[in-house]
Amino acid sequence: MGAPHRGHGCPNFPCAGIASWNVVIFTGINLAIHEGGHLFFMWFGIDFVTVAGGTFLQCVCPIVTGIMFYKQRDFFAISVACFWLGTNFAHLAPYAADARAQMLSLVSSFQGVPRHDWNYLLGTLGFLGQDGVIGGAFQVAGLLTIGAGFFGGLWVLRVMATANGPDKHLERVGA
Repeated sequence: MGAPHRGHGCPNFPCAGIASWNVVIFTGINLAIHEGGHLFFMWFGIDFVTVAGGTFLQCVCPIVTGIMFYKQRDFFAISVACFWLGTNFAHLAPYAADARAQMLSLVSSFQGVPRHDWNYLLGTLGFLGQDGVIGGAFQVAGLLTIGAGFFGGLWVLRVMATANGPDKHLERVGA
């Protein structure tokens, strides 16, 4: 079990560098959550669940964070959580697309040679030959989700800045 280190993509993937432009602030936390997912789901004693648990937890954390912020009515924070989820999808895209080639450098929280999660998962499910399509789907999901988070955040900032008129906003910040 391992996650790709720093998101370097498979050279044969159409947009191999998509994960490399990920916002650096999310890369470390995404990797830590991914590896923590393997450790947490290992307690279930089912190999498939342990391997899938890394990706599962990596994607569920931003969703749960977004739900928490929705309950608090913090719409800007929701846009950040959406952006964060998109970085996870973008990070997974070359990883899934690399399932057959296994050219990525992997890191692991376990000793020994890291296992390529997506090779194991797709091989077990009989979808190994579709690794490029699945990687492409993650890529599209990442681009759309990052875009939604980014433009949603811009919209929230615009609404906040114009809610009381530009003069009121400037008075509050001391200008």
